[in-house]
Amino acid sequence: MITLAFVLAYLTASLYGARRLYGRLRARAVDKAAAEYPYRNPINEFNKWDRGPTAFVSTVLALFWPLALARFGVYQFVTSSPELSHAEAAAERKAMAQRIRELEHELGIKEQP
Repeated sequence: MITLAFVLAYLTASLYGARRLYGRLRARAVDKAAAEYPYRNPINEFNKWDRGPTAFVSTVLALFWPLALARFGVYQFVTSSPELSHAEAAAERKAMAQRIRELEHELGIKEQP
């Protein structure tokens, strides 16, 4: 019984993922068609040629959502808050000093020697 619940939850998540992925792929295809062929109706072109393959690809890719979730988690862990380089730290200090000068100017605070 628990196995059936897990299978149903997995399939439900896969269907939701397929729907989201289909929407993103469809939007990308319609935008690309609109840019490449401005004289044609991109939605009709998508429905005529790309709708089936896009639905198939999004459904197949959505079945592997645990792998995508694991990849996303690893990517977020590895890339979250890396140590700043010297150039980034200098740019951050410069931006902070500029913002302080702006605020002092707005508040009418004169610089002290």
